Amino acid sequence: MKTVCTAWVLVVALLIANSAGAAGKKKDGGKKESGIAYFQTIDHRLKPVTLTEDQKSKLDALKKEYEPKLKDAYAKQNVLTPDQKKAGEEAKKAAKAAGKKGKDMGIAVTEAVKKTDDQKKQEKEARKQLGSLEKELRDKVSGLLTPDQKAQIDAAKPKKGDKPAKVKKSDKPAKDAKPVEPAKDAAAK
Repeated sequence: MKTVCTAWVLVVALLIANSAGAAGKKKDGGKKESGIAYFQTIDHRLKPVTLTEDQKSKLDALKKEYEPKLKDAYAKQNVLTPDQKKAGEEAKKAAKAAGKKGKDMGIAVTEAVKKTDDQKKQEKEARKQLGSLEKELRDKVSGLLTPDQKAQIDAAKPKKGDKPAKVKKSDKPAKDAKPVEPAKDAAAK
């Protein structure tokens, strides 16, 4: 179980490193992205509501305030040495070539990286700091919303136990299938 948890921590750290690499890129509208993955989560959660201009400006101010704090917290999670990173990347490639996915790939990468106890401790502390920062920001964003907006967000959340509908292979169109034309009415002739 400890190995599995460590594998998931490594996967999350790699995802965070990838999202931090996106810092400074421009979106379609020309706005500069911050590279903070948690901001995307907040924006996604706020999709069901329309924010006032005042709320938008306060949200932007919160993002500016928390951006350096979150970047610092993300950076502290990156405890791997260059050699460990290289070993992890090589193990990932080898596992992928061997057909491993998900948990099995994570275990292979974790075993190759071989974190020290000190690195594990640093990573744990950094995750704790990041979690508290995210909670603090989430609470402040929630404080900007009206009760109606909060209700709209709650209504848009999937209910516990609801699972998205799975698409069966038989329901998926074949790759070479042609689109079906609608049937013509006999009256149209």
